[in-house]
Amino acid sequence: MRKLDQIVEEIKEQRPALYGFIIGIIENKIPKEEEERFLTLSQEERKQWIIDWTNMLEEQA
Repeated sequence: MRKLDQIVEEIKEQRPALYGFIIGIIENKIPKEEEERFLTLSQEERKQWIIDWTNMLEEQA
């Protein structure tokens, strides 16, 4: 479990947008339709989608 905690901390520090996205999915704060739409986006659109959702989740926190 320590290794998992270490990985989570590294993601949190080095990739905060990805961390926010993962937490949003885990806590069911991102609608399923949006998660599915994410899979259809280009790499550049995915980056913006993650930024947008991270910002919205931070505002709700």
